[in-house]
Order: sequence, then C-alpha cells, then structure tokens
Amino acid sequence: MPTHETARRGTDRRTDIIECAAALFARQGVSNASLADIAAAVGIKKGSLYYFFESKEALLREVLLPVVEQPYRRLKEIVDGAGDPIEKITEGMVALGRAFGEHPERMQILVRERLGHQLSPEVYEEIRSWKAAYTELWERLLHEAVESGLFGELDEKIAAFGLIGAMNWMYAWFDPAGDLPGEEIGRLLAMHFLTGFLADGATTARRRVRRQQAAPRSTSARTSRPARELSGDR
Repeated sequence: MPTHETARRGTDRRTDIIECAAALFARQGVSNASLADIAAAVGIKKGSLYYFFESKEALLREVLLPVVEQPYRRLKEIVDGAGDPIEKITEGMVALGRAFGEHPERMQILVRERLGHQLSPEVYEEIRSWKAAYTELWERLLHEAVESGLFGELDEKIAAFGLIGAMNWMYAWFDPAGDLPGEEIGRLLAMHFLTGFLADGATTARRRVRRQQAAPRSTSARTSRPARELSGDR
C-alpha cells in the first residue's frame, strides 16, 4: 500500500514534470520539445513519464488548463461582483496581467502556439471553449459600460478582442523578473484603454485607475523591459 510520503513524492514529481514541460514547450515550441527532452530535464527515464501522463497531449493539456480556467473564474468573480464597470474592467485587466506574471511560460504557449495543430479536436475544443467563455465575459462587461453611459457606442465583440489581444502581447515583451509586476502592467494598460472609450475621456480614466492604485497589491520585485529595449524584440 502506498504511504503518505510515497504519494507526496508522486505529486511533487508530477508537478515537476508539468513545470519542466511548460518551460520546454515555451522555449523550444510544442512540436520541437519531445517527451525525451522533458524526461531528461526532470531527471527520469522517458518511460517513467507514462506513469504520470499517457501522452504528450495529456501533458500539454495539464500545462494549459490553469491558464484558461483560472482567468475565466477570476473574471467571472469580478463581473458578478460589486463595483462600477470601470473598476471591473481595471480589475479584469489587472487579473490578466497577474496571470502573465505568475505563469509566463504557460501564457506564452497559450497565446503563441497553433493549438489546433497540437491537440486532438476534443481537447482543442475544451481549451477553446474556456477562451470563448472568457471573451464573452469581457463582452458582457463592455456592454454594461455602454448601457451605463460610461462608454459611447461600440462593437463589444471587437472591443473585447482588442483588449484581450493587447494584453496577450505581454508574452512577447513582459519580463516577470523586473520592477513592475504583471498586475501593475495590467493597471497601466487599463488606463490607456479606458482613455479611448470613456465618454468623458482621459481625465476620468486616470482618476479612476489611480484611485484603485491605493488598494493593496503585490510588492514582488519585477520589471518590464525598457521601451527602447522592447522595440527590438520582434
């Protein structure tokens, strides 16, 4: 019978495999990172991987699920919670920025990889449905802002795609080891986004976002790379 210690070691090893896979998938690309590469990075034989995951696809699914489920659940809490649409939009962008700070490699895989080529139709649909539900929450929130009179008329679907797309490019330039944490990047981007949509313009956007900056947030030391450095990234 497995002991508690044996079960703990198995859980730790499974976590190690997922983290190593995320790092290799991000660095080499999913197609180029083999199970043998992952096993070597973890320090086990390739055959031992199959004790934990039946296939490379099953491992990729475990890498991706947290970064589609968690952002959706957090945004739903924000959308369903108290606060006006401006506060909710800001907190939603802060939450997505935090996801890039906490899971930069997984977010890179989610955004960059052509997952339809890497996953079976069933697993791809599972991931896609989480992403679609997340986008629908943003559409709902933007509709609320329009209905309240805070935003002028807009195409909520296009605006949602634009907001998410702008945040998703963090994978290409955000440095999670620098001065500004991901949530602060999200807060700053929210101010610029809101300036363009608020009926009363930039002054209100800055005032509302800066008011939220007084709220407690992570003080971990992280920075984005300077703009002059970023311009040569892609």
